[in-house]
Amino acid sequence: MVNKCVKCRKECPKKNKRFCSRECYLSDPEVCVSKGKDNPKYIERRKSNCLNCGDEFESHRSAKRKFCCLKCYHKYPKSKKTKRKLREKSSGENNSFYGEKHSEKAKEKMRLSWKENPERKEDLSKKSIGEKNHCWKGDKVGYASLHRWVQRHKPKPEFCEDCKKNKPYDLANISGEYKRDVDDFEWLCRKCHMKKDGRRMDKIMEELKTCYVEQFGYDLIIGLCHGLNLGTILRLEKIKEEIKDV
Repeated sequence: MVNKCVKCRKECPKKNKRFCSRECYLSDPEVCVSKGKDNPKYIERRKSNCLNCGDEFESHRSAKRKFCCLKCYHKYPKSKKTKRKLREKSSGENNSFYGEKHSEKAKEKMRLSWKENPERKEDLSKKSIGEKNHCWKGDKVGYASLHRWVQRHKPKPEFCEDCKKNKPYDLANISGEYKRDVDDFEWLCRKCHMKKDGRRMDKIMEELKTCYVEQFGYDLIIGLCHGLNLGTILRLEKIKEEIKDV
């Protein structure tokens, strides 16, 4: 069967076509050339508010749009389920770049872009510092990460803040609550740090001398302070007695 034009009754050059040319298509009264709301087949657009910015926007009734633009879509906080679905769509074999590699020319362009624009690195680092970082925990920060944060924000002085003689090595917390506050920490040398924490052996020895030296003996208490076992201390005392007898 040969397809014929509905208007001029000529043979159509292509199959499954009603008209042979553009002129016949436009001359047909059933074809509506008008656009927009003048078109009788026009469907009114659905009006809705953006979830991020709240602005009103129009969309097709069949479309399930919730945002006015891509920027609002990326800024809006997403749940864990939506994040997982987005990762699955663009990971593995679903990724458009799966199994492919960058050419050498593309690698050179990327290297040159980083070398020629050092300001780009600074801008990216500024965007992910402090509260702007997605891993920011605020006051729920851990012990080690809190000390690293204070080290970055509190410069180290030349001398200890307590004795002002030795070089500082440790960051000591003042209140004992470990707040995210630079004024709640101080740079101390190891000696002053041990003093303030109550870990100095001098103080411990003084207390032991006054309390237990008369009962147990001086050598035994020194050994216990240095972490020696009671059995080893007794053996050393026996060896001393044998040497004295000889």
